[in-house]
Amino acid sequence: MPDRDRPAYPQIVCLGEAVVDELGSDGAPHLGGSPANVAVGLHRHGVPVRLWSRVGEDAEGWFVREALARAGVPADLVVDPLHPTRVVRILEAADGTRRVQIRTPDTADQYLQADDYDRAVLEQAGMLYLTAVPLLHDVSAAAAQALVEAARARGALIVFDPNIRLRPERARPAVRQRLDAMLARADVVKTSADTWANLWGTRTPADLLDAGPSLVIETRGAAGVWLQTPRHGVAVPAPRVDPVVDTTGAGDAFLAAFLARLWPALGGGSPAEPSIGDLHDAAVLGHHWAGLILRHRGAVTGYDAEPPADGAEQGL
Repeated sequence: MPDRDRPAYPQIVCLGEAVVDELGSDGAPHLGGSPANVAVGLHRHGVPVRLWSRVGEDAEGWFVREALARAGVPADLVVDPLHPTRVVRILEAADGTRRVQIRTPDTADQYLQADDYDRAVLEQAGMLYLTAVPLLHDVSAAAAQALVEAARARGALIVFDPNIRLRPERARPAVRQRLDAMLARADVVKTSADTWANLWGTRTPADLLDAGPSLVIETRGAAGVWLQTPRHGVAVPAPRVDPVVDTTGAGDAFLAAFLARLWPALGGGSPAEPSIGDLHDAAVLGHHWAGLILRHRGAVTGYDAEPPADGAEQGL
């Protein structure tokens, strides 16, 4: 979509962590963090998007800013002189087992402030996307909760991707309460069976609908996804991908393409329930782009490494 056709404000705001992923045996740096990954994907599909995040005044923060600039993603990145950029070390075994380590404690994204961002942007935004990461920390949790409430008051849809596993020492009652409250405020929830079993116990996608969302996306790895609305439930298998080089960011690529394709069916932010055909088509496009990401190392590398299939660039 040419820039001249885009509205002055973004249609989707992505809120939260923009990080450096260190991947492979050599720890090569790559842009990461689900909000950043989703923002890159939405931008590639021609959806006006803006990333709201916070990085350190360090080399890693410079790397994140440069990577987003090269991708052409509009971003409001507060530079924090007191706290470092989050760096995540990711190792993956031959069987696909992953080990993730946060290498930098007390990171800049934990100090997101709602007042750092222009809330006028939310007047035109039809969607606000976030993960559970900001909810783990008191300062960023307050910011996320305030911005979610501001977005909802303006009629925007909330897309929530928990995307975490809580260790016992982090499962404070306050964090649990924040997760439950965000689940109740979300319109769309993307997660996996393992994630919600860890966070909410063994529950089906239909069970999660009772908490508040109108659409639950259950990712099932190589098996594909299950999509659940109050009236429909549909499985959409994923095509085989060979070779799989790196799974980092594949779920984010799926969601970005899914939202890009579903956006017209949602009326640019209307809470109307999409049809079963709309859901299926969005998932098929999501699988296509996730497959491209899986063939390359890094959460967003595949976008530039391979040309899009016909119509995929715009999510059509």
